[in-house]
Amino acid sequence: MKIAISTTGPDLKSLSESRFGRAKSFLLYDLETDTYSILENEQNYALPQGAGVQTARHLIQAKVKVVISGHVGPKALETLKAGKVKIYLTSPRTISEILEDYKQDLLEEI
Repeated sequence: MKIAISTTGPDLKSLSESRFGRAKSFLLYDLETDTYSILENEQNYALPQGAGVQTARHLIQAKVKVVISGHVGPKALETLKAGKVKIYLTSPRTISEILEDYKQDLLEEI
């Protein structure tokens, strides 16, 4: 299962990004293989409007099942829910801390 976390950097030591649609990238973590990759979001973060919805569609196409971010707008939230993606909110911390909290079921699902 793939988890997408909005991030400010390229690895597990990076801080999470508080924005969803305007995040420059997402760390995609695969729980089954314990590996990760970076998914760039440059095509969406600079949009004048609709960045959240387009980002949500991009992540659904990437077969993400969980999104963790600091804030997800209402239209992006609807799009993710329609794509059967679970959404969790978090405060800015390292990606590794967020993953640990997720694995221990400490994050609250929206």
